[in-house]
Amino acid sequence: MAEVIPLPVPEEVRLRDQMLRLQADFDNYRKRTAREQAEWSRRVREKVLLDVLPVLDNLERAERQAREHQAGDAFIGGLTLVVQQFQDILRKQGVQPIEAVGHPFDPKQHEAISQAPSADQPEGVVLFETRRGYLLDKETLRHAQVVVSAGKPADSSTGEGVQ
Repeated sequence: MAEVIPLPVPEEVRLRDQMLRLQADFDNYRKRTAREQAEWSRRVREKVLLDVLPVLDNLERAERQAREHQAGDAFIGGLTLVVQQFQDILRKQGVQPIEAVGHPFDPKQHEAISQAPSADQPEGVVLFETRRGYLLDKETLRHAQVVVSAGKPADSSTGEGVQ
């Protein structure tokens, strides 16, 4: 069998190949850096929004309490205005509240903290929420804490619902 002798590669071809490899490496580096920067930015944005959501919760709670205790109209109006401004800012950032009450329980959006019997709602439907959940750009930012229906209450006099 004849021995294969490699032909010498001209210097121009070798340099061109080296240049193309360096260009590809740099392009990969640029793309990876852009992905990492976007990921870092997303994480920082999520963290800031998660830190701010409890403030909105407290403002909404204060507004409800002011209404229940019949605080002055000017005070309630001021709280309502602040809550609306806060919600508008969050909406501009891509944050939307999760609609939970009356919807089927979804573990991707809801965190069940309890179950309760319900004559009105079938099993697995959210009865009420104890903390509102939010979506950020259609992904769950914070799960809604909810109470889920356990179905119709057991009737102890007829023995229904007892297994």
